[in-house]
Amino acid sequence: MRRSVIFDFDDTIIRSRTNRAQALIHAIKGFGGQANGQPLDQVWGKPFRDMVTAISPDLSQKMDEFIAYYANELTKNPPIATPGTLVAIPKLSEIAHLFIHTSSHSLLARTDLETLGILRYFTMVCGSDLYHAAKPARSTLRPIELLLKQFGGDLRSSIYVGDSLIDQKMATAAELQFIHVQFADSDEPASSVIDLDADHTISNMVEIEQLVRQLDAP
Repeated sequence: MRRSVIFDFDDTIIRSRTNRAQALIHAIKGFGGQANGQPLDQVWGKPFRDMVTAISPDLSQKMDEFIAYYANELTKNPPIATPGTLVAIPKLSEIAHLFIHTSSHSLLARTDLETLGILRYFTMVCGSDLYHAAKPARSTLRPIELLLKQFGGDLRSSIYVGDSLIDQKMATAAELQFIHVQFADSDEPASSVIDLDADHTISNMVEIEQLVRQLDAP
């Protein structure tokens, strides 16, 4: 049975804080939103709809239209992949089922993955539009878990890959092995990153393939 690897998206697969934060504010204003609510840095990482309505409350009744608008805007501002991602993902897909688990909207993550040319390597992109809680609640993994059962797989044999304390808590809640990526920009305090409880720590995504092969070795 093939192992599954579940990736956080923002600042794990793509650089988000340095490449997407201001793009989001620009898109809100371009769409006609006021951006007069909470500052972005106070709501970063929340489920996408909650984050946008906190920043621009006037968009709460126009969210579907805004998401479509923002997805189109993203194609004009190509994402920046994290180190080793574009090399590692195709190779890793040959030995494992790959999933994205993100607080962003699935359409937005798929748009960026398609732009990078790696969307086809992922079995599922699970965004906050597919679950009703917020990371690190275990229930946010339910869509992935249900799909794995169709393959005869088991969520508990999966590996979770992420950059933040929230991702580590997510792995703990689901009783998964956790790989911490230290290359990513993180909004966690330095002390939290240093104390992160990870099974493995990497500085380049190409290291994951070797780790998975070692874990699967007899």
